[in-house]
Amino acid sequence: MPQLVSAENENLQSRYVVQKILEFREQGIPLKEMAVLFRSSFLSFDLEIELTKSNIPFVKFGGFKFVETAHVKDMIAHLRVLENPRDVVSWNRILMLLDGVGPRTAEKIIDDILQRRVGTGTGEAESLPTPRFWMQFNDYADNVQKLFAKLGEVASPNVTPGEKAYHILGYYEPILRARYDDHTKRKKDLEMFQNIAERYKDISALLADLALQPPNESIVDV
Repeated sequence: MPQLVSAENENLQSRYVVQKILEFREQGIPLKEMAVLFRSSFLSFDLEIELTKSNIPFVKFGGFKFVETAHVKDMIAHLRVLENPRDVVSWNRILMLLDGVGPRTAEKIIDDILQRRVGTGTGEAESLPTPRFWMQFNDYADNVQKLFAKLGEVASPNVTPGEKAYHILGYYEPILRARYDDHTKRKKDLEMFQNIAERYKDISALLADLALQPPNESIVDV
């Protein structure tokens, strides 16, 4: 018989569904005979992350998986460069979002970033970007300076993942509006992303849980 289960929040709901899936599998029901139904595609995002954390394979019908959408990839790319300023793929993605920045300009900026990054010391701490690092690019065009100013604003480890996502979304929203006719719908996805980020204490754990795609797909996309 159907059951009506009330969960305290969306994440507990997702974890309950994952647990039920595992219980059914232990009873001999194959995964391909189970389904989770949603009213809207974006409502599955939290569950997708929990399924991946539990190593449960799934196929999604009627919409892209969470991290396969371009706007979510853009948000993740901003967080990745905060976590690792040597992430050339993510730098290329976020720079190419800017007006007036093409492949050659992006390549020059990335080369400059790698050269200016502190990395000559012997200790691991010396190889990490300092707050000063984000302020070293004041000779760039205004739109690139705006990007670095926002990254510098949220780069501190004291800024929580949820706060980082909130500020980056505020920066990214004008880009979203300019690039997509359905920006209102896509913004709901990004608000869901921010809600998910608020559950985490550090960016590295969030990025690890969002790594739903095999690397070759990311490379082809770029």
